Amino acid sequence: MPLLSTLFDSFFGDKGAPAPEQAEQVQQPGLLPQPAEQQVAPQQPLLQSVPQQEDLELPEQEETETPAIVQADFGKLAYRKALPEYKQVLTQDKLSELGITSKLQQAHFVAQMMHESGGLAKPFEEAPKGATRSYFDKYDGRKNLGNTQKGDGYKYRGRGLIHLTGRANYEYYGKKLGLDLINNPDLAMDPDNALKIGVQFWHDRKLNEVADQDDIEAITKAINGGYNGLSDRKIWLRRTKKLMGG
Repeated sequence: MPLLSTLFDSFFGDKGAPAPEQAEQVQQPGLLPQPAEQQVAPQQPLLQSVPQQEDLELPEQEETETPAIVQADFGKLAYRKALPEYKQVLTQDKLSELGITSKLQQAHFVAQMMHESGGLAKPFEEAPKGATRSYFDKYDGRKNLGNTQKGDGYKYRGRGLIHLTGRANYEYYGKKLGLDLINNPDLAMDPDNALKIGVQFWHDRKLNEVADQDDIEAITKAINGGYNGLSDRKIWLRRTKKLMGG
């Protein structure tokens, strides 16, 4: 039908009829336009998942070694001819175990033992060079030493670290320590016995208290009965204190 086609084209032109989806929507009276549907994003949780204890990795800590307490090596003070056995027993640990604990106490004790034992090289008292054992006869009959029999001067001459001297002392410390020093006086030279005898002698005269006062004269008199060798004892004390960092 050419006539209808012409009229149709003249009315709409070349645009053609509107597509159904482009047709104007007619709003019905009394109704508000509906808003376009919005997509709501899913709500994120406030807290993420809490890690379990086994999942926590703590930073590795470097292991540090506790520095060992450095012990003073008293053997370094001894003379070259010192007895190794004496050097082994005269230690800070052993002195502490036997009740000589503070630095001053140990320094004074070691200084006195070094002097008495000739730098740990003389475990017993010797007669002067060129003299015989008769040198010790002058100590026979000495009441202050308890020497009551002939020959006691030599038999009970100085032995050990402290050079224990006299029958009375050998008898007393033998009973005190369970040693038969009367019949076997050389037992006083045994390194362990020598240390125990020296320490017991020290405690009997309460020399820890005197050492804490740093009174070398009083200690020397208590051990020697006088002040023999005081200058040498002071030298040993200075050396010992220096070794101990005091």
